[in-house]
Amino acid sequence: MRTTNFCFFLLLTVSYVFTSCNTDEGYGGSARIEGRVFVVMHDADNFVVDKNGKVISLKTDTVAAREADIYLVFGDDSYYSERDKTGDQGQYLFRYLNAGNYSVYAFSKRPSGEKIAERKDISVKKGGKTVVEDIYVHEGKAYGTSAIVGKLFVKYFDKGFFRGMYPAAGYRLYIKKEGEITFSDDVRAADDGTFIFQKLQPGKYIVYIPAEDDVKNFENIIVSEKMEVKQAGKVYMLASDLVFNRNL
Repeated sequence: MRTTNFCFFLLLTVSYVFTSCNTDEGYGGSARIEGRVFVVMHDADNFVVDKNGKVISLKTDTVAAREADIYLVFGDDSYYSERDKTGDQGQYLFRYLNAGNYSVYAFSKRPSGEKIAERKDISVKKGGKTVVEDIYVHEGKAYGTSAIVGKLFVKYFDKGFFRGMYPAAGYRLYIKKEGEITFSDDVRAADDGTFIFQKLQPGKYIVYIPAEDDVKNFENIIVSEKMEVKQAGKVYMLASDLVFNRNL
């Protein structure tokens, strides 16, 4: 009986030793994870312009993500295990970790308020330092949208005689998405006739100017070809300029 009790106690002791040496993901080790987070700002009215003054793409500004939330996930857990804030240079550090697989992530934020996790999966060795690839999150009113750019000109006639064609500075244009009842936005042409419709979601659009002031009258309007917006963050240029006539 005494021998049996001793063997049972020995078995429990061995089981405890193996259990206490478990290296599953979590705290209790000497490994660490570090990295940096950057924020890419997609602001409206922020464009790349070529040497001829033509808008060719949307511009973004990238800076260190100061005081951003950064999350750590142990293994294949479905919820984060630790949350921290980045430093002044976007840096973060998680210490005292066991060896294993981890994930770190931060959130991009769409103008609608939707959050998108930008995640990196890493493997950590016992007692080692793991530097995570930089994480880039996206924000701004133009994030996830596109733009349509074109030019508007006016031809002037005097008693039936052509007097010249000039940029239609200050004239108002409208944009309508396929399937919508009326226009979704309006802008004025710049001094050189350039107009830009921003923050467009995927879909098919027409750009137009009414022949009269009634913008809901779809008769006798000057209309562009149909333009399909497929890709976010892109500038779509109308294939041809819009031109309308005015009598002096």
